[in-house]
Amino acid sequence: MSVIKNPFEIDGEASRYDSFRPHYHHLPFGKIGEFFGKNFTHSLDLACGTGQSSAALKKISHQVTGCDISETMLRVARENHPFDFIHAPAEKLPFSDSTFDFVNISMAFHWFEAKEVLMEIKRVLSPKGYLNIDNYGFDGIISPIEGKQTAHHEFFSSHLPKADRGRGFPRLDAMDKVGLRKVKSFSYGHTIELSSDDFVSLIMTWSNFQIQKEADKKDLEAEMRKTYSDIFDQKTLPLTFKGKTSLYSFN
Repeated sequence: MSVIKNPFEIDGEASRYDSFRPHYHHLPFGKIGEFFGKNFTHSLDLACGTGQSSAALKKISHQVTGCDISETMLRVARENHPFDFIHAPAEKLPFSDSTFDFVNISMAFHWFEAKEVLMEIKRVLSPKGYLNIDNYGFDGIISPIEGKQTAHHEFFSSHLPKADRGRGFPRLDAMDKVGLRKVKSFSYGHTIELSSDDFVSLIMTWSNFQIQKEADKKDLEAEMRKTYSDIFDQKTLPLTFKGKTSLYSFN
């Protein structure tokens, strides 16, 4: 799988991510907490980024350790959250066998080498532990007004193609190879009021924007701000974000 260079090693990008990515992790973790009816002992938040997911995970786990490949993201996480944050690739985790009873991956499985990561998770997870994989994003509906929706769709089609990345959840063949089985899935969603500047800043944290050439990003940002200023018309818009979280076990 071809993976883009980690954009969040660039100064300023981690702070933008922390400021403009919606805080949503309480939604899937709330459903997981209700499903189990108890807290986990020690959870690993894999690809934890700036620690938003780690903070929410603490609501259903007595202890949380975050891990990410970006030291820049971890620097922001350490400034904001009182957890242990470890710098390491997901494919080579610096933890002993059976360290955790819960491993979480929010919005990152598509960047991993699936088989290698699943094998590592199986190693560090206790025999009766659980893996959770969560994916979340904007539902794509910017406005009920046809012209505005068309302008949004055409802008993405012409300027912001999808990045080349893997699947959001493990393939069945990958699951079979490591003895992984799905336990339960939950869907969730919420609506957030955003201004055009908020929405553009959010887009700038997405892989669609990050894969652009550095020399082109300034002009693209200016064009985005003009396009979405017209679409939002100096108002905030209620935008819907949806997600799906899936629990797995290795037994």
